Amino acid sequence: MGIFVTVLSRYLYQRPRLVNGLNVGPGLTFVASGVSIAALSQKRTPLE
Repeated sequence: MGIFVTVLSRYLYQRPRLVNGLNVGPGLTFVASGVSIAALSQKRTPLE
């Protein structure tokens, strides 16, 4: 287990673009879900 973590750490350290992409991906997903919720709430018509 320790060897795997060391190898993975070195691999990710040598590839900062990959790490940045992994960090940006969830952020974009969060923003996209917020936008879609806002769009859906605008389409709803009030029941009153």
